[in-house]
Amino acid sequence: MTAKPQLCLQEARQRYFETLGTSGIDYDAWWITLPIYGVHIGIPNPPAHGRALRLHDLHHVLTGYDTSILGECEISAWELAGGSGWYVAALGFDLAGCGLGLLLAPRRTLQAFARGRRSRNLFRLGYSDALLSRSVEEVRCELSITDAPEPTLGDSARFAIYASLGVLSLLLWPITWVGIVATCLAPPPRESRAAQAHG
Repeated sequence: MTAKPQLCLQEARQRYFETLGTSGIDYDAWWITLPIYGVHIGIPNPPAHGRALRLHDLHHVLTGYDTSILGECEISAWELAGGSGWYVAALGFDLAGCGLGLLLAPRRTLQAFARGRRSRNLFRLGYSDALLSRSVEEVRCELSITDAPEPTLGDSARFAIYASLGVLSLLLWPITWVGIVATCLAPPPRESRAAQAHG
C-alpha cells in the first residue's frame, strides 16, 4: 500500500481508505466503524483517540505499513520509537501494538522500531489542513522516512523495554475493558434514579 510520492497527503489518504473498503473516517465522532479484514467493527472514539488516529492513518500512508495485524504492529513500533509527543492515546495503542509484535513477529517489529528511531513522525508536528495539501514525498523527506535499517544493539535494548511494557499492557487490557463495559451497563446512581422518577 505504498503511496505514490507525487500525491498530496489528502489524495493518498483517500486511496488508503479505498483499500480498506471505506470512504473515510469521521475522526470527531464518538463512535466510529473501522473495516478490519472486511468486517466493519465499531469502536469508541473519544477526542484524544480521534486526534491520534487522524495522524496514525497518515503514518500508514507515509511509511507503507499496511493494516494487517502485523502491519499495525510495525507501525506501532515505528510510532513508539519516534515519540508520541502529547498524544497520550497514541502511546497506549502503540505500546500494545509493539507488545503484540514482540509475540507475533519480533524481527519485523524490531526493524520498524529501528526505522522509527531514525525518523520523526507527525505526532511531533501535529495536524493541520495545510499538511494534507503537501506531497507524500515532501513530508517523507522532512520526517527523514527511509527504508528500515539494520537494528543496532541500542535499538534492540530499547525495543526490548518498550515491547515488554507493551506485553504487560496487553495483559491488563481485559481488566480495563471489563471495567469500561461494567460502567456502561451499570444502572445510574440511586440519586439519579430518584430524580428520573420525579421528572
